[in-house]
Amino acid sequence: MVQAVKPPLADETGDPIVEMRGICRRFHGIAALTDVDFTAWPGEVHALVGENGAGKSTLMRILAGADAADQGTVICNGQTFSRHTSIRQHSSAGIATIYQELMIVDDMTAAANVFLGNPKTKGPFVVLGGMEDEFYRLCERLGVDIDPSSRAGSLSIAERQTLEIMRALATDCRVLVMDEPTAALGAAERENLYEIVGELRRTGVAVLYISHDLDEVLKLSDRVSVMRGGVLVANAPVADWNKRDLVAAIAGHEIETGKRKPAAELADEIALRVEGLEVPGKVAGVSFELRRGEIFGIAGLVGSGRSEILRALAGADPSASGSIEIAGRRQALPNSIRTAIRQGIVMVPEDRKAEGFVPLLDGTTNLWLTNLSEISKSGFVETSRARERAMAEGTAVGIDPANLGKAVQDLSGGNQQKVVIGKWLHMKPQILLLDEPTRGVDVGAREEIYSVIGQLVEQGLSVVLVSSELEEVLDYSDTVAILAGGQLRSIEPVSGQTVHDVLAKIFKVEEPQ
Repeated sequence: MVQAVKPPLADETGDPIVEMRGICRRFHGIAALTDVDFTAWPGEVHALVGENGAGKSTLMRILAGADAADQGTVICNGQTFSRHTSIRQHSSAGIATIYQELMIVDDMTAAANVFLGNPKTKGPFVVLGGMEDEFYRLCERLGVDIDPSSRAGSLSIAERQTLEIMRALATDCRVLVMDEPTAALGAAERENLYEIVGELRRTGVAVLYISHDLDEVLKLSDRVSVMRGGVLVANAPVADWNKRDLVAAIAGHEIETGKRKPAAELADEIALRVEGLEVPGKVAGVSFELRRGEIFGIAGLVGSGRSEILRALAGADPSASGSIEIAGRRQALPNSIRTAIRQGIVMVPEDRKAEGFVPLLDGTTNLWLTNLSEISKSGFVETSRARERAMAEGTAVGIDPANLGKAVQDLSGGNQQKVVIGKWLHMKPQILLLDEPTRGVDVGAREEIYSVIGQLVEQGLSVVLVSSELEEVLDYSDTVAILAGGQLRSIEPVSGQTVHDVLAKIFKVEEPQ
């Protein structure tokens, strides 16, 4: 586990490797950062937490040289930077960043990605053998096994993320910024990443870790800084924090968090019956029943077939086969998204930015785009009617009306997800498929999203929930299905289940008698 590889807190009696003093940054007259002081020492994992828009990423972009402060001082590894210093100069000082959206070129080899922009050369010539040798040395250092000649696009998300870490180490990185590094990883991949972070810590690298997962922050970090509204409001060793205090510091007030109370009794009415669902090479013979007003959670590791089940039910995978029964009527799996919608099945996809909304359009437009036939006349949108419908749908999912006029790409992750849910409400769907509904959102937004979902469930909506965070599945579901290798291993009430229980079933661990 993480604690096993974690040494004592870095010695702060020496010189810090990062000093940021009085950092201020404004965008279009609005303060994004106000007089921020931030310090990090070699060999520590320093977590940076806060709600979306709190200023965490902006502060780290300034440290990396990707953005410039309007005011303040940045010192790293003994070098002082001005607002005109280039990213390359920041990189030369040992600063590297791994963003949530990985910067990997899929059609290049693993080795080529690691040495992209920094090839091993001898005179004017690139030394391929030297790069391969260094690649293997980096793999050994991080305890991973990746073929340097493999196509990067064929690797798992965890392996591609490892390539980014190797790229940083190949440049003699001394400060590594990691922005939501585990958002797309399952439990096993997360543990491997934690081991890598432990190795970086042992070799004196300062890891600056942005995460919304507070359990992860408390396990992994040595020190935690909290940002709120562009101000660094708290900074203390991790031993001084607990989850409740962190949540209160992030929000500025107490937030009630914790498990959704499962329904005492679920309705007998079957909203959806799935029989023999197959996705070639991914899912085999999956069958289950979803009752009216139930949240049915699917727990499994990355690659277990979780998302493939949802995509098949949503009509997004033409290779899928099997049958479903809705309202007592048996029929084939929907062969298109349009067919699924007609059957009352809608989906909130895993990648909301690519598949869930139109980024440049405002919230109002995104909310009525799926409702064109009802807000149009003679081929023209009736603006007042469209706004009225969008306002009603936005209110139903808790979107501040002031945000409806903003481009959705400029909204917080939580509000983006509310738009993706809200755009379906006018259709009064019977079944909502949720794939990673809280990925990349802060703790307050997570509670708001599940509050909305809870209200919809009380009105009779049925939900199938998939999340990489097993705690989330257990906290918010009525029933949990264990999925491994594309097959369901068990379907049980969530009451009394723990993450340990779920993992034991996934890995077929025999409990001692």
